[in-house]
Amino acid sequence: MAIITDPPTHEVKINLQKTQSVNWNLKIEASSNKVSGNLSYTDNFEGWFARAPDIGSSHPDVPALLLVSLSAQREEGSVIKVDLGYESNNPEAQYPGRKPGKIKRYRIERTGGEEPLLKHPLFGKLLPDEQKTLESFMNSDRDDEAYETARAALDPEPFCLYLLKKLRTGVEAWVYAGMTWVETFMTNDWSDLDLKKVGKIYNAPGPAPTLDSPANWLYMSVTADPTEDGKFWNVERRFEASLETGWDEDLYAQDTSP
Repeated sequence: MAIITDPPTHEVKINLQKTQSVNWNLKIEASSNKVSGNLSYTDNFEGWFARAPDIGSSHPDVPALLLVSLSAQREEGSVIKVDLGYESNNPEAQYPGRKPGKIKRYRIERTGGEEPLLKHPLFGKLLPDEQKTLESFMNSDRDDEAYETARAALDPEPFCLYLLKKLRTGVEAWVYAGMTWVETFMTNDWSDLDLKKVGKIYNAPGPAPTLDSPANWLYMSVTADPTEDGKFWNVERRFEASLETGWDEDLYAQDTSP
């Protein structure tokens, strides 16, 4: 079903004051831009079609809603019941309880990944010589001779021996828990996408969780799909939280814009 976002070029023909009975409801969904409403009324069967509203005409009480469906059923005698369905997904339109401007929504996703063991934050606490010794052992056959050589070079540092034992048992990687912050909104302005900032260290928008420094966010990706009428774009922007050491500023430029 195509969604109509332009205002109608004709007036609503139905005169609710002259109908026998009217029932209508309005539904606004907080989780999407879509707003829908239904209106039903009874009329005299003779000539009812000429008095019915046209597809694309405005709701008589909420002009932002446009008619997308009409059904009718003849009841007892000369009475006919008409059911009208209204919709709009225009993010700029005004509805009861809706504030003007772009409506942005957010969600959080927990993700995970695998990293080499030598990239674990624990290895960041080692001195350069200690790191070199452990890296040499990891790249060796890890037999008894290599183990004793490494242990002698590290002894008596218990923390280094702890990591050496991990490497000797074959542990080569560790699984980390990640976090992705997702922003969605509808727009017809490409500048809202900040395309030049994709791949940069970026302050995640909205009420994103605060990360303990030096951890930070990376503007990971953006997707935009056109609405059915082609006048707006449904946008999804994704921001990835770093590990506790933060994204490498040599590899990912820091966004310095306001």
